[in-house]
Amino acid sequence: MLQQRVKRLATVQACVLKANKAPYTCTIQIRRAGNASCFNANVYGNSGRKNLYRPSHNVIFRKDVGHRQIYKQKFFSTQAHRSPVSEGKDDLGDPHVERKYLLSEDISSNSIEPLVLRDWCQCPQCVDPSTKQKLFQTSDIPPNIELRHANFKNKKVSTQWKNDVTGYSQDHVTEVPLEALTGIKSASTSAHLETWDKMSFSVAHWFSWPKCQNSATHLLDMLSFLNRYGLVFLNDMPHLGQQESSSERGVNEIGSIIGPLRDSLYGRTWDVKSVVNAKNIAYTHQKLGLHMDLLYMTSPPSFQILHCLQASPSGGGESTFVDAFHAAKILLKDSANPSQHPLCTYQVPYHYHHVDTNTSLHSSHYYRNSHPVIELDGDQRVVNVNWSPPFQAPLDPNSANIRTWHREAQNFSDLIEDPAMQFDHLLQPGEAVIFNNRRVLHARRAFDVEKGPRWLKGAYIDGDSIWSKLRVLHELLGKD
Repeated sequence: MLQQRVKRLATVQACVLKANKAPYTCTIQIRRAGNASCFNANVYGNSGRKNLYRPSHNVIFRKDVGHRQIYKQKFFSTQAHRSPVSEGKDDLGDPHVERKYLLSEDISSNSIEPLVLRDWCQCPQCVDPSTKQKLFQTSDIPPNIELRHANFKNKKVSTQWKNDVTGYSQDHVTEVPLEALTGIKSASTSAHLETWDKMSFSVAHWFSWPKCQNSATHLLDMLSFLNRYGLVFLNDMPHLGQQESSSERGVNEIGSIIGPLRDSLYGRTWDVKSVVNAKNIAYTHQKLGLHMDLLYMTSPPSFQILHCLQASPSGGGESTFVDAFHAAKILLKDSANPSQHPLCTYQVPYHYHHVDTNTSLHSSHYYRNSHPVIELDGDQRVVNVNWSPPFQAPLDPNSANIRTWHREAQNFSDLIEDPAMQFDHLLQPGEAVIFNNRRVLHARRAFDVEKGPRWLKGAYIDGDSIWSKLRVLHELLGKD
């Protein structure tokens, strides 16, 4: 049964590649090795005649990878010989047949569609050397494009094409490093994240800001930690008493190194301290519950910086942080279909409503947007959490199944309010915190203004800026 399933798939998707030879489809014959610890695969032609292709070696699979992975693999042999019997009997001329080719003899290698390989071409005809911008459209690639020549050398695949893009000569060569075809990844992907609670994040992880400024390695370590855990602390930040130090110096330095600061209705930077007639609870001395910022916007900021300028050791005002991804994973763990969970489907309304006829027009704001509590990607992994009770608008009176959502919202609230989920730290002058505003909830305990001022300087940074810097550092330092 396994052999039949492999054959059916490979007849359509697998091809033999050999330099200066046309590619041909093939089938696979699987047999168990004598010691029963692995499977062997021999490659044959698709005409049904054995030995049409004569591989010089067997492709070996570990038994522990499981049948599902085995019959999803695609195969080729660089030593296969073409037989004229197979000519005219393959399906490569059909533009609607999906064809994939392995790019190395390493069985762990990925396969790639020829259309994708052609799209990767970075030669001067395809990508402008100065602007780095593409000079052809993916839609220009003919659906029946085929490999005419393929060569694997120095960890690169060099190909020439049959039915290339209109305007390109037969001498056009696509050369792509193998590592480039497998190395592209999103720095923010959930696969690289580690969730945490109070115990696993029991000690704040500190990085020296001057070292991050002066060392690409230290900066990469800090940003990698931030990307993995969503929360990082910096020390040795500028103090107000230092010469030529302004309240904005610290956040401006961070912005100049890891990405431009994002402007908002609060300005490019903003102050978190108690003021009279505050328009935001953050600008009072009161307790501020767990929340995320600016959820009343279509695209809330990804990261937030808080730099402590003044604080009283005994005045209160400790900051609390919770990994909402950890709470979401716990909540969705037993769900048969997480994407249909009430917290993933119901759009919670948020607003910032301050319209005052006694002030100038530019001082009035009315933002409104809706988000589900938990956002998932196509693989049903958590990518964003949205939770901000202070800025939640009244629920839609026509909402269906609101009690089901309400019950799950209470469960989520119980999780994040559990002290075992919360990491607390009282920021001191010269310290700063950067956290993922789409992942990490933050709160503040009440503080006593009579025991001393509490002043934090805040700013936002878009995630794209941080993830771009991460990719640049990985490339410059040659790290995976």
